Amino acid sequence: MILDPATVLVMTALVVVVCTVVFVFETVVRHDNAVSRVWALGYIAGTITTIAYFAWARDATLVWAVAVGNAAHVGAVGCFWLGCRMYNARRTGVATAVVAALAAASAAAVVPGPGLGPTSVITIGVALAAVSALAGAESLRGALGASRTAWAMAAVFVLQAVYDVLRVVEVAVSGSADVTHGWFSTVPSAILSVVFTIVVLAATSVLRAGRVGVRGIEELARRTGGDSGVLIAPQFGYALRGLLVRARQKDELVLVVAVRMGELGQIFMAFGGGVAADIVAAWRASVRRHAPAAARVGEHGPDVLLVLTVVETASDARRVADRILQGVFEDLRAVPGVVLPELGIGIALNDTLGDDADALVAAACASAVGGQPIADPADGLDPPRP
Repeated sequence: MILDPATVLVMTALVVVVCTVVFVFETVVRHDNAVSRVWALGYIAGTITTIAYFAWARDATLVWAVAVGNAAHVGAVGCFWLGCRMYNARRTGVATAVVAALAAASAAAVVPGPGLGPTSVITIGVALAAVSALAGAESLRGALGASRTAWAMAAVFVLQAVYDVLRVVEVAVSGSADVTHGWFSTVPSAILSVVFTIVVLAATSVLRAGRVGVRGIEELARRTGGDSGVLIAPQFGYALRGLLVRARQKDELVLVVAVRMGELGQIFMAFGGGVAADIVAAWRASVRRHAPAAARVGEHGPDVLLVLTVVETASDARRVADRILQGVFEDLRAVPGVVLPELGIGIALNDTLGDDADALVAAACASAVGGQPIADPADGLDPPRP
């Protein structure tokens, strides 16, 4: 059976609206954090896109509906990119401005006329390809890159970017925006939108579930300024930058240790929020317990804790990291009923990376991805396996 464009458009609209209602409802009920709220805004923008395009399909004279739809479409994908950056604890100021500029350009490129002209299609195609590619790249780095769930999301973002690029090339070569047949017609585009929406909904739901166990702790930290010794990310950044200044004056060696707990979202989905919360609580308490007494411990996303301290030598740094990793592993193994997650650890020192706080944190986190050892096996730093 061949699907006609009208049926496919209705099907796409239903999928987008249902996914939006599900995600937004859960975000409101759970009082989710900023990451989920930005993703929810992306779903809402997607619904606005569907309504606007549907209105234009019913009445071709509603040129304003195309402008609104174009801006909302770019904004929807842009919100997913911004949410991914926030998930990875990265700044969003410039990125927000980029999304706003691309959305405005996509709306401004719409001019009256049959088919609205190739300029409109090329402009929104370039904008969508850009934000989709950026979202795909962001899904493969930092805390998201360590989660296999985010890989599926990255795949659909990249697929969307490639599709948009090919569509731009088709329109540019033909000189016409009238793409009513072939791979870039209504039916294939709508089917891709359905696949995109369903995969992104599943991925964002799992990724959000991985943050459920720490949501209450994050709220406590925002109100009180700490979680029994665990600093929120901005506080840890201030502490790190201040220590780097003092260490430079005294020629001391600053160590940043990243302790990563893998696939918390998968554990939540498989065993429930109670088990995930127990693991998070045990993990955070254990990292604090085995960190040096004078160290500062802080958050870096939902599944990474950072330890900041001063050491005498690089060998001392490796011994500190080894002691933390071994201690955390033994503590988690001793908790009754707890499913052992994958543990990874990484270190960074200012004698090799300088006094750039962001570079130190990034290097430590990068070497902790996937439970990779932070040094040669001879140093005894291979992560323990259950």
